[in-house]
Amino acid sequence: FNVTCLSFVRTLECTTCDSDRRQQSNGATATLDASIVYGADDERASILRTNDGTGRMIANYTEEGELLPTGDDPNDIFWEHNRIATRLKIFNPHWDDERLYQESRKINIAQLQSITYGEYLPYLLGPSLMEQFNLTVLPGSEGTQYDSSVRLGMWNEFATAVFRLHSMVAKKVGALGLEFRTCTRTPNYSARATWAS
Repeated sequence: FNVTCLSFVRTLECTTCDSDRRQQSNGATATLDASIVYGADDERASILRTNDGTGRMIANYTEEGELLPTGDDPNDIFWEHNRIATRLKIFNPHWDDERLYQESRKINIAQLQSITYGEYLPYLLGPSLMEQFNLTVLPGSEGTQYDSSVRLGMWNEFATAVFRLHSMVAKKVGALGLEFRTCTRTPNYSARATWAS
């Protein structure tokens, strides 16, 4: 490749941190706000919107159907936003694009949080850790209270190692061909045999 030198830039110093060690900065939000779909800031969010009075987000169309305009895989959350926006438009034809978008976004994020805290985390962490860290979703109108004094952020150790959740990977991993169809000639691979763990 004729590359003799790679440019590595140090992480900017955190002026509000107590530590004397530098930590990598992460531009993604640490809140469960569906930013993987909506973008982490207003500029990115505006690029992803149709702005056509429907409150929907942009989808690319091909002969195979709609495709999501992103490199990540938040398809279900994306489709749910557009489904909610379509339904809200039917029931509230007087709402403008901004209101349809924001209300759909609020409902979609609430559903994501409900699934995460009500179904996924209890399975992953178990009831004792859910209770110990006050993560249990409470029934009724009281709900779980948001504490604005808690500093939002993500530890590097969590983002780079723990959050990978390798224990959640299936024991057997299948192979897909160039057409993204399951290869019948290729057996399923054992995750343990193929990954250094």
